[in-house]
Amino acid sequence: MGDLPVYYPYIQDNIAEAIQAKRRGRATIISHQTPTFGPAGLYGEYVELNGLLGDYQSALPGSVRDELQLALISKIEQLNVLADMGLDVNSLENDFDGVLYQLEEHIDRLAASSVPLGLHVFGQAKSDQDVIYTIMQQQGDALIGHFVEQPKSFWKQFEGSLDTLVETEPYQWIESVLAGEGEVEAELVEIAEAVKASYVSLSQPNELEALINSMNGGFIKAGTGGDPLRNPSTTSGTNLFGFDPAKVPSPAAYNAAERELQNLLDAHMADNGEYPEKIAFSLWAGETQRHFGMLEAQVLRALGLQPVWDRGGNLVKLDIIPESELGRERIDVVIQATSVYRDQFDGFMLKLSAAIEQLAQLDDGNTIAENSQRLSEELRELGYNSERANMLSALRIFSNEPGDYGSGVNDLAIQSQDWEDDDALGAQFTNRLQYAYGTEVWGEKLGDTNLFESQLASVDAAVMARTSRLHGLLSTDHPFEYLGD
Repeated sequence: MGDLPVYYPYIQDNIAEAIQAKRRGRATIISHQTPTFGPAGLYGEYVELNGLLGDYQSALPGSVRDELQLALISKIEQLNVLADMGLDVNSLENDFDGVLYQLEEHIDRLAASSVPLGLHVFGQAKSDQDVIYTIMQQQGDALIGHFVEQPKSFWKQFEGSLDTLVETEPYQWIESVLAGEGEVEAELVEIAEAVKASYVSLSQPNELEALINSMNGGFIKAGTGGDPLRNPSTTSGTNLFGFDPAKVPSPAAYNAAERELQNLLDAHMADNGEYPEKIAFSLWAGETQRHFGMLEAQVLRALGLQPVWDRGGNLVKLDIIPESELGRERIDVVIQATSVYRDQFDGFMLKLSAAIEQLAQLDDGNTIAENSQRLSEELRELGYNSERANMLSALRIFSNEPGDYGSGVNDLAIQSQDWEDDDALGAQFTNRLQYAYGTEVWGEKLGDTNLFESQLASVDAAVMARTSRLHGLLSTDHPFEYLGD
């Protein structure tokens, strides 16, 4: 393309792929807004379920309440709600009141979930109503709690429609703040200022202006991106920049990861009666840009590694935490890194690979060393010499071949006439993403065995994080493409 300028409109939420467009196409990004966000509310049979729950809670003991209990149990079983709540079928008999308490919280969470309302049109400003909808989602319970006693239950009143949202006190308070009417109570001043700042950002996309300015040879100012609900300061009409890959994970992410990993371990214990010995992590550049390496930090916590940063916050190395200080067994990992992650966070991948290779060489009975030894023996049986077998068995990071992108699982899933069972999808996944990355190999696969499959064979749990509200599990193919069912 020579010296031809490249201007690339890209959604503000997906920083990582915007950065990739800069890397691969020398693009200047013109960020554009996400759709309007609103509460999910309740729809369909969940409206009936919530009604039955409310009627049962209000009914006096007697035959009517007994009939309501039977109807409530029938509806819970029909909707398979217990499975969604992580409860077994015996819970209704053993602790009916406890189930109802959790059910009410479950319905509250469903109703309060933020969902995109339609699509954003490039260059088109949102209506004031749409902007206030999004602002209400940004502020959440901090705002709603000033107007209702139970803010978590506020969103259940919207059954199949948001038409009455404009009549609520929180909505009308935001309208008055934006109109400059009346005095703001002292405890609401901070929220009012945040509301005003969000309104300016959301109501003025500056997208067409930026595009025209760029075509006239003007300067496009840099700006931050991200999910506007989690990061209200995200910008549109700007040239997006990302989190410095050299700072992954951040100290804050590493500190928070201790609790998050323990939550994962406790959940696995509750479901399986034991802690996992090996966890698979799917690493995505876009997620890392949003959470500053929270998932990477959980990988380090699992392995028992301590990051060392320089004064500028850059990751310098990963130290092995002595087992006496760790306080538990190390947990082995296998990493599936997306191709965009491979391109942007290769520095972290190298440091992590080096640390895992050191753990694999320890003679202290840790699970990483034991699993590596078993795989090394299998490789030696295939004819590999001891040195190469040991090196290959310590590899834990896998991705596409250099220069290749995507898994192909999503495309193959559509072509269901070409395969008979799910094994074909699994083979597509492991064959396409079997390229190993470490300190001595970078994007290599073996001709006579699949190291990725070998590492996945002993996995007890798999983790893929999603921190953006823009997509759910069913609105994009990535969850089934990279995590499976």
